[in-house]
Amino acid sequence: MIAYSEKFMKPLLGEDIFGRLLWQAVQDSSADIILVTDCGFRVEVECLLAKLEQVGARTRVHFVRLHRAGTDFTNDSRSYFSPRASPLLRERDLENNGTLEEIRRVLEGWIQ
Repeated sequence: MIAYSEKFMKPLLGEDIFGRLLWQAVQDSSADIILVTDCGFRVEVECLLAKLEQVGARTRVHFVRLHRAGTDFTNDSRSYFSPRASPLLRERDLENNGTLEEIRRVLEGWIQ
């Protein structure tokens, strides 16, 4: 998947292609909450923020960086980053060393 992204999609369609595809999915959705579980590049988040700002959205983008003991980005094209500042953006780092139920409770409390 990394090769598909880095060698095909981005060179052919632009560095922000996955941000634009995310924007399209957001526009096509009627959901109150959209969870994106893999956004590993600043340009993707910033593309989404720019599109939301252009249309005057008042929604919040909750950007969470999960950390877990024994994991890192070795052999991965992604890394931890912080998007540019935006009035729509809330950021948080979370240690994810417990259960799915524990992290769900933390996240639910934070996004409300």
